[in-house]
Amino acid sequence: MAINQAVSGALRYVIREEPGVWTPEETLAAGRGSCRDSAVLLVAALRSRGLAARFVSGYLVQLTDEGMIPDEPRGVSRDVVDLHAWAEVFLTGAGWVGLDATSGLLCGEGHIPLACTARPSAAAPVEGTSDRPAVSVSFEMKVGRLGHEPRPTAPFTEETWEALVAAGDHVDASLAGAGLTLTVGGEPTFTSRLYPNEPEWNGAALGPTKWSQGLALTEALRARLAPGGVVLHGFGKQYPGESLPRWSLSVVSRADGAAIEAGPRGEPERAPQIADAERLARAIAERLGLEPALCLSAFEDPWHFVVEESRLPIGVDPHRAGLRDPEARRQLARALDRGLDVAVGAVLPLAPATSGGWVGGAWKLRRERLYLIPGDSPIGLRLPLDSIEGGPPPPLEEEAHEGPQDPRRADVIEAERQRRKRGAQAAPPPARAPGIRTALCVEPRDGRLFVFLPPQPSAARFLDLVSAVGAAAAALGSPVELEGYPPPRSPQLDQFSVTPDPGVIEVNIPPSATCRGYLQLMEAVFETALGVGLHAEKFQLDGRQAGSGGGNHITLGGPSPLASPFLRRPDLLASLITFVQHHPSLSYMMSGLFVGPTSQAPRVDEARHDALYELEIALAQAFDPGESPPPWLVDALLRHLLVDLTGNTHRAEICIDKLFDPATAYGRYGLVELRAFEMPPHVRMTHAQALLVRALVASFAERPYRGKLVRWGQVLHDKFLLPTWCWADFEQVLEHLSSQGLALPREAYRVFLEHRCPVVGVLELGDVALELRNAIEPWNVLGEELTTTGTARFVDSSMERVEVRATGFVPERHQVIVNGIELPLRPTGAAGERVGGVRFRAWAPPHSLHPHLGIHHPLRIELVDTWAKRSLGACAYHVWHPEGRAFDLPPLTRFEAAARRAQRFTLEGPSQRPVRPVPAPPSEEAPYTLDLRRFAIDHPMPEPEEEGEESPS
Repeated sequence: MAINQAVSGALRYVIREEPGVWTPEETLAAGRGSCRDSAVLLVAALRSRGLAARFVSGYLVQLTDEGMIPDEPRGVSRDVVDLHAWAEVFLTGAGWVGLDATSGLLCGEGHIPLACTARPSAAAPVEGTSDRPAVSVSFEMKVGRLGHEPRPTAPFTEETWEALVAAGDHVDASLAGAGLTLTVGGEPTFTSRLYPNEPEWNGAALGPTKWSQGLALTEALRARLAPGGVVLHGFGKQYPGESLPRWSLSVVSRADGAAIEAGPRGEPERAPQIADAERLARAIAERLGLEPALCLSAFEDPWHFVVEESRLPIGVDPHRAGLRDPEARRQLARALDRGLDVAVGAVLPLAPATSGGWVGGAWKLRRERLYLIPGDSPIGLRLPLDSIEGGPPPPLEEEAHEGPQDPRRADVIEAERQRRKRGAQAAPPPARAPGIRTALCVEPRDGRLFVFLPPQPSAARFLDLVSAVGAAAAALGSPVELEGYPPPRSPQLDQFSVTPDPGVIEVNIPPSATCRGYLQLMEAVFETALGVGLHAEKFQLDGRQAGSGGGNHITLGGPSPLASPFLRRPDLLASLITFVQHHPSLSYMMSGLFVGPTSQAPRVDEARHDALYELEIALAQAFDPGESPPPWLVDALLRHLLVDLTGNTHRAEICIDKLFDPATAYGRYGLVELRAFEMPPHVRMTHAQALLVRALVASFAERPYRGKLVRWGQVLHDKFLLPTWCWADFEQVLEHLSSQGLALPREAYRVFLEHRCPVVGVLELGDVALELRNAIEPWNVLGEELTTTGTARFVDSSMERVEVRATGFVPERHQVIVNGIELPLRPTGAAGERVGGVRFRAWAPPHSLHPHLGIHHPLRIELVDTWAKRSLGACAYHVWHPEGRAFDLPPLTRFEAAARRAQRFTLEGPSQRPVRPVPAPPSEEAPYTLDLRRFAIDHPMPEPEEEGEESPS
């Protein structure tokens, strides 16, 4: 390889039209050469080292660079084929190895040799003379693809993509014609390409590499999408088992494009100290027109740490971490190391004044000093507010609406009653209650100066406060980092955030009003994520492609909460609910691995059949709400019906907890969230998802979709979790859109089925073919059990489901059997085509339903000729490698993943004649799927071999 690269680096590649090949001496003297010249030079160099080498002439096929690896030289923009020449060297044990001196690389699958000779003249394709002179000589080369294989780097063809983009323009025009401004946002999620095996990218929510890549992604997105914006360090949800809330990085920018001046950023010249924090806090107070004397120094509570230290065993150094409770020990060690009498930050109590400007507060403290609540969070989250007199933070400013007030909001009704009693216009709500319990905090931490922003009632107040912080920091020359509460949503501001989720990083993108706007934004997010080492491609251990691990939930709304189409026209949401309930493919074809009543996006009719009856009563009112319905009507009608089994309003397929929540203004954004969408591996697939939803809403705007809700019962899972029936249902969705003049290309959505339910293998036996596909299997959540960390509920992942599709099938003659049991097949409507599903135990975990059962695989699927009572052939599906090989890590590439999948499908010999299948009585509850658990054919899982133990011969 060193010789190959030396030749490549020494020569400049040129295309020589003149005949003949230069000698090595001529090529070196010129310092340039064609591929044939550099190949001859490389052959000579290899031979001079005593290695057998030869000249090769052939073709070089280069396929389109699909651009999924950033920071690497880009390839060709279209498929090309060229005449080419290279060298081959003979290596002992490896044989002839191709070396391409033009690129300095090894030869690959695109190098197609035609002739391998000792001398280049012997490889000439045309040789001889002609008695007829030629006016010109020409030749032509073409490369064509044999169909299109959906893959993560290119889900569909360019023709399909162009049709999809054009369909998006048509849908936008249809929405505009209906007088609707429908915004669409999303939550694309990414996993790490650099650290795929770290815990935080395989189930854990937090970790060091996730933080570093999340910070890099945030800064890159800010520079690309909001160069005048600011980064705000915030805090998200806290879940059981996690000691701290999850971090959140928000980028806030002005909608008019003007920059937000938040002071200098970057690395400070020296690590800031408490004196720097106090100096900045006083400077901010002056900028806000407040007395600097209002600033307080914050201290750690000494009594807490004295008690903690007294609990340590004798002889244990409290400065050392890593004992039984490492987090508490680190807090103690850090506090003792710093000193309990040293301030840790500066606090400025303030609140927005009703008449404009700011009001400061003089906190009266029982212990004279401001002692913080113990913890690792920023000091702004550790203020002892329960010991400070005052009211809650100022309420968010909201749009006023006409019509009756929400009967669930006692505060609004009381204000209206007081207004009528006075006979005057209602006074605006006070900006704050008596006493101030919000504060701006400045804290030196991790070598930087952090400014904690308290919650603000409006975007204008937030910008005013940030401007004061920026001006004060600039005057002092102190780089600062902003943290704390983000501003409320407002047309004045654009916001997006980067947050951690188990196994992934999630980007909450700002809403877009058009399909092209959404596409441009998503392309920017994908490209930026690739640039910092993140991608959306992920595989399971067995080679099946999976989503990145998080949802790509789609949010629909309007330019402002009260302008949301779903608040202005409740029939749009009623139509969407009815249509999705009629078409289960919308719930399963683009979803994640975990579906069903206890998943993250359960359907309204999964395990709660009584909900349909109640829902129909609510939908009737939503379809006919009367003139000018109040905005709270839709939420009041559907809030308690669009929930999961426990009543959780967020865990629902169609989630309205941010539509018009009566309890908090943070839930009154006019948004509808569709959660049955998992993150696909390519940005064009995300566009297809968003376009589908926008097209459905556009079709309902022209003609509301009404109908009686379907009582699917167990058929919902039995039928529509099989890919054939799922796709047949989705084709009806496409037919509905086409009938409304909103046709979408079929090929753009077939890729989702191939991604969700890939082909395992095909068995061809004469005119009959059996195709085996993975199907969808809902996993049951088990009952509560006590564990070492508390109460937990396991998920039974022991079951798998596959689909067998037979073509050329003659039902009077043929029969398909699975592990000796007859498989009931149902006709699809196409001649000679029948489909059946199989449920089976893939493994036997200790926590599962029916622990008395073993496993059922490998599945032996056989085609039987019932006339001759003989087997025509068989195949087998293995859950793991048929020879028992185990994989420790998921595959790195789709090629390795495809190889693993292929290994688990094997062709088998026919059974001994005569074949007598075990009849399977039809099931009234599950007529589409054969459940092998009902037959006594299970067997124990093989015991794992101990390391070093020899297998029996």
